[in-house]
Amino acid sequence: MKASVVITLTTSAIAARQSYESLSKTDVAALEHELDKWKALYGPIAQANGFLPPVTVNSARINGHYVEELQRFHDTVQDVQEAALANPDAVTVASFTE
Repeated sequence: MKASVVITLTTSAIAARQSYESLSKTDVAALEHELDKWKALYGPIAQANGFLPPVTVNSARINGHYVEELQRFHDTVQDVQEAALANPDAVTVASFTE
């Protein structure tokens, strides 16, 4: 029973995940800006520690960003928002992109 609930919740979350490509131009611009800030603050640390996933050679670029990295960043932003909603009493030290 518990496993079926977890599977259902996981499936629902995956089905509800929004592609960054479905965002408005304003939201895409905001996402790109947040990704630029993240890269400036944490990119060198992530690169030095091997935390950045490889980007395929054939990946398209939009405004200097790879489509894959925009989608991954958007997914992460959604995950953080969902975690914040699920844990309203959690203490936030800094926002995700600061």
